[in-house]
Amino acid sequence: MNSASNNIPWKKAVSAVAHKNYRILLTMEDGEKLEMDLTPLIANRESFRCLKNFRYFRKVGLDPLGGLCWPGGEDICPTRIFYYAVEQADVPAPSSERECDSRPPEHPLGQGCQILRNISFPRSASD
Repeated sequence: MNSASNNIPWKKAVSAVAHKNYRILLTMEDGEKLEMDLTPLIANRESFRCLKNFRYFRKVGLDPLGGLCWPGGEDICPTRIFYYAVEQADVPAPSSERECDSRPPEHPLGQGCQILRNISFPRSASD
């Protein structure tokens, strides 16, 4: 029997590790590594300002569908991860983080996170 998570139409984040300078290293379900800089999101969105406290920022977790979340309810939908993980130019930020499904998948969202680099880690013999 397939679980509902096997039928979702996006790649899930399976690991999220906070790093200094408000960066998060994500591992996606296919093994892809993304390093995201959340500084613009924290600076420009009132609902994310509490993430300026680095102790709190480090409490990043994953929701069951592969999105990012924090204990106070701040979250980034799994469908937004790649929008925020690409550099955007001259595109206004969405008016609400709760617009997860209101824009077509190809819509650039701007003022979010940027991929700093794709990271490939060598696999160990035990993988």
